[in-house]
Amino acid sequence: MWNLYLVARCQNSWLREIKTHRVQCWLEDIAREYTLSKTTLAHIKNLLSGIFRHAAQQGYFDGANPVKLAEIPAFAPNAAEGHAYSLEEIGRMLRLLPLRASAAIATAAYTGLRLGELHGLTWDAYLPPENSDELGLIHVRRSLWRGNIGQPKTEKSKAAVPVVPQLAEKLAEFRSSIGNPNNKCENIGSLTNAVSNDPSVTINRIHDVTIVSTRDRNTGEVSTETFFGDSPYGK
Repeated sequence: MWNLYLVARCQNSWLREIKTHRVQCWLEDIAREYTLSKTTLAHIKNLLSGIFRHAAQQGYFDGANPVKLAEIPAFAPNAAEGHAYSLEEIGRMLRLLPLRASAAIATAAYTGLRLGELHGLTWDAYLPPENSDELGLIHVRRSLWRGNIGQPKTEKSKAAVPVVPQLAEKLAEFRSSIGNPNNKCENIGSLTNAVSNDPSVTINRIHDVTIVSTRDRNTGEVSTETFFGDSPYGK
């Protein structure tokens, strides 16, 4: 967020010289240039405010925080409602993708875990069902984001997640295909890596459009699927 929206505007500014009016201009300029929603602009404002708060805590700034009185531009649009894929759409993706990628997509679709939690999953966090009358469980114990391992975002995130039969079958198939690992070195699969590391899958992104081309390993036939806005393959 700093590199994308703020660094060009802020990097040559002295903290003691920044006033609320200047912060307001930054927010309005960013809103116009990138057509950002009020929610994203609020995140940018919070980041700026945190910078001044940290500077004050470290003794580099002793004035009033100029970001607090700045407002989110009224002309910025409200955040769009998130899109949830239907069971039919999920089924189409699972049929289209190779096993490793489809296991990652199934885990994301049927558990609702955050991307960082998906990246952090390991086989020892998964308790398979003992019989057809029981559900398996995934225990979310860590989050992996940009190479950093941390705790799940909230305490509720640490609760065991039920594994529906469709997901249990997919995980069993994938686990068998990679030698049935049971240690921490083998990830169940992350959305981004499971897809991008598969040579039969090509992902092209143009603005908010994601085009996924999958080559059948046996026939060489290529299938293409297009997603508008958020896609199941990350950013």
